[in-house]
Amino acid sequence: MLLLMLGVPLLCGWIVFARDHWWLPMPFALGLGGMITIPFKVYAHELALLFCLLGLLPQLIIRRKKLEQNRPPLPLIFFALFGYIVIHYIGCLLYNHANNIGGEGNVSRAYMNALWPFLFGLVFYHFGSTRFLRQAIILTYAALLIRMCFGLINYRLDEVFVIPAINYTIDPQDLRSSGLTLTILALLCAVATETSRLARVWHSAVGIVAVYATLLGGSRQGFAVLFLIPVQLCLVLRKWVLLSASILTAGVFFILINVQPESLEVLPNQIQRALSVILVDKPRLEVQESVRDSDEWHRVTLPEEGYRRWTRNAGTILFGNGIRAYTTTTYNLAYGRNILYFWAQVSADVGAYESMLWTVLAVIGATGFILYTLLLFPWFTQTFLFVYRHGITDATAIFTLSACIGVANDFIFCPFAGSFPSAEVYTMVLAIAGLKDRQRAEIIDVDPATAFVDRGTDLASAAV
Repeated sequence: MLLLMLGVPLLCGWIVFARDHWWLPMPFALGLGGMITIPFKVYAHELALLFCLLGLLPQLIIRRKKLEQNRPPLPLIFFALFGYIVIHYIGCLLYNHANNIGGEGNVSRAYMNALWPFLFGLVFYHFGSTRFLRQAIILTYAALLIRMCFGLINYRLDEVFVIPAINYTIDPQDLRSSGLTLTILALLCAVATETSRLARVWHSAVGIVAVYATLLGGSRQGFAVLFLIPVQLCLVLRKWVLLSASILTAGVFFILINVQPESLEVLPNQIQRALSVILVDKPRLEVQESVRDSDEWHRVTLPEEGYRRWTRNAGTILFGNGIRAYTTTTYNLAYGRNILYFWAQVSADVGAYESMLWTVLAVIGATGFILYTLLLFPWFTQTFLFVYRHGITDATAIFTLSACIGVANDFIFCPFAGSFPSAEVYTMVLAIAGLKDRQRAEIIDVDPATAFVDRGTDLASAAV
């Protein structure tokens, strides 16, 4: 009732007044994360996609021509991958229905995790204005701050905090993603040339807190990314001295921790867990013993199940296995396997491999992985070269480099973490649109040849 009383008027107001800002709920929702239970789960980005489309619809009816951005067309690979996932989704529904497997709800939810950036990206690229990229960064930043605070509350209370009435909550381990994402964004904002001195102090302080939050999340992959970020940033900005210093500092830290691993025991348990990734010797700490099951789950059980399902036959190698209904009743432990094997079957059915590599290969096959690679790598090259040549100057450059870092880290750590690279497709579409608009503006405003021709024509006309 409260949702209806508050939500319906807000939605109506949004539809009326959204205008060119119709796409801004998406960056805020992606920064905020979490889910609302009403009573079924609705993720923030799914709700934002609905708000974006509802805000865009009346504008298309009233002023479509003014909304059109007239950018160069998206690459054919974008539409090929989009269409392939849609066909895969429909085929999976038909297969499950024909075999009385059911589970249309969780099958649709799983495929929507892959489809939403294509739905949003398609309409944004044609009708979304990049004049509001700065506002998008501010909204993402603010939402990440809120989300990180929720994560810290969960950590301190040792329970999942729920906002009453709307039943909003986040994952208990959400600090791993919110802290890391905010670290990257705060760092990029701090080094941008248009940032004031006072703002740099603020972004630096937020970045330090975000690093601490990332470590409290206990993610070993997150800690590895924290080591990579300074290296990637120095490489893009061509700060070779700082790059050498970053690599040297990381090497010294690695050696010192491995020489005296007991020094980690003074830290909170979650931070010990995150730092344990750099320990190469046999287990000497209690935290190394505590993560043994997690190591087996992520490095052995799930990858083996993903590989087994992917290589089942030629068809699964090319096109994957799709998604099945979520159930815990079709498997039993009579096979002599342990409980991790049991839950691996359940997770694999719904495509939850907790790894980008095995999620893509086992669900949509080598065809899907090749299409993702052919889409993201050319975009990665464009974004990297742009920032490498121009530096981090404004909101477009911040979005561009964040997209570049996201794609690089997603493929570097694809065997160990991730899911469908949906956030990377989203940020890349925004970045590419921003680059196209910037290039078009520079041609119009700066091209001396065009200016000379126009001026010469005016003078000729005046003489006549």
